[in-house]
Amino acid sequence: MIGQAERVKEANKCFYNKIGDKYEQSDGRRSEGLAGYVRAEIGSNKRGSLLDLGCGSGFVCRNALGLYERVYGLDISHKILHDIDSEGILRINGDLDHLPFRAESFDCVVTFATLHHCYGFEGLFKEIYRVLKRGGLYYSDHDMNDQFYTRYKTLLRLYRSVFNPLRRYRRQCPSLQEVEYHLSEYHSKGIPTHEIRSLLEAVGFSKVSMTFHWYGLNPLTDMFWGKREMGPTSAPLVKIRAIK
Repeated sequence: MIGQAERVKEANKCFYNKIGDKYEQSDGRRSEGLAGYVRAEIGSNKRGSLLDLGCGSGFVCRNALGLYERVYGLDISHKILHDIDSEGILRINGDLDHLPFRAESFDCVVTFATLHHCYGFEGLFKEIYRVLKRGGLYYSDHDMNDQFYTRYKTLLRLYRSVFNPLRRYRRQCPSLQEVEYHLSEYHSKGIPTHEIRSLLEAVGFSKVSMTFHWYGLNPLTDMFWGKREMGPTSAPLVKIRAIK
């Protein structure tokens, strides 16, 4: 019998195979301002290599071109990988829990708006630690943290009922199934930040920092709060930086 972890992976595969090249248009949050923000976060190592896990339509990978000598994007959906139109991105169809790379292969590993799609994290973090070089950076961002959701869950439920993202995706792709969407958004109530910090430290990361912000959600929140760092119950997005 297939377990819940495999159901979540299959839902992600089916959902993003269907939405494919329509994803960024449907999502509507990949602005030039956010692109500059990401470029600053991933830094520059022109002789190094970067791996973007759950790369989707290639947003992080495109912004890493020119900053890193080699840029890899891995995703469970073969269709969304096929629709990446930027040259220079090495695309791999694969499973986050079983990365097809040798140990200490990358200078930077990224999960951008990816962790909330995962059923669990321990296997993923072990693999990230394994493939990172000594001194390498793990950078994660744009997942909602669970403490913010807990504090504002009534308002967030109302917001989601009005601005239903599944309806927006279905305008682009009517065949999308509700069960696929909800399973693919497995941590829609936020990722467990305390647990994630403990897991990262347990697999060996010596420097783990978490900050919380609003930047990149929409032009209005960018105008009001910008890139200001706040407490975990005052801002929805968690940024994680960890050094091997």
